[in-house]
Amino acid sequence: MKRRSPCPAFLLCLIFLFLSTAASAQWVAVGRKVVGKISTLTQGQSPKNAGYDVATVFLDAEAGKVYSTAVSLLQKNPKMTITRKDDTQRTIEFTDGEHTAGIRITEMGDHLSQLLIASAGGPGAPSGTSIVLDAVKRVCEQLGVKYTIDQQ
Repeated sequence: MKRRSPCPAFLLCLIFLFLSTAASAQWVAVGRKVVGKISTLTQGQSPKNAGYDVATVFLDAEAGKVYSTAVSLLQKNPKMTITRKDDTQRTIEFTDGEHTAGIRITEMGDHLSQLLIASAGGPGAPSGTSIVLDAVKRVCEQLGVKYTIDQQ
């Protein structure tokens, strides 16, 4: 009886499965190295130019939990007012009366999420760095996530 060689399609599927598993494992390894590392980007305001403040952090927590924690912290803070929130998109916009900011929480995996927060200011307006960074730190602390601030 003559033995048939494996089907080329089967071999391709097997190779694809191996490569996709390896790529996924690499993504998880990279993600774990940046968990808790707060990265910031700031463009200072001037009398003629608007500016912005952005911070992002990967958290070892479910996106739904991060979102509900952020909403709860904002609701409990008498200095902050939520101006808009979208539970489906996991976005929140808020203000302290002087600065306006927005948060977006994105699910990156089963137990990995990204928190992104941004604030923009008009020409001559004070910097929003403190509101952005404080919000990220409060969420991390509430979730028990150890964090470092990337000094770029």
